[in-house]
Amino acid sequence: MRRKSCAKRTAGASSRHPKSWGAAEGSLKKSVALFDLQIERALKSDSEFSRTEHAGNRIGSKARSLSYLGTVYLREGRKAEAFKAAEVAYEEVIRPHVQATFLSEVVRVGISIAQASGDQRGQRPN
Repeated sequence: MRRKSCAKRTAGASSRHPKSWGAAEGSLKKSVALFDLQIERALKSDSEFSRTEHAGNRIGSKARSLSYLGTVYLREGRKAEAFKAAEVAYEEVIRPHVQATFLSEVVRVGISIAQASGDQRGQRPN
């Protein structure tokens, strides 16, 4: 049995990816929108726990979704949108009451986006 050439495999894979990446983009955008509603409610709550820790967890989760959205954009070849999503994710994750684990994850994804795109800012110093 003959193997498909690399070019044919790549072309076949790329014809399947737009659907899956498009679905991922839609899901992540919906997730971000849902987090916005949850964050708004938490920040307006009478409960201090809701305004601080719960809101911080929702904000961190939103930032994570935004960083993943940046990865989807990069996979689709949309570098400018990937960088913007990573930047917005970082701006969200540095807000008060967001756990450091969210920050670490968002930074790690942002560095991956920069490295995968060939952006020098994503290179680690020697």
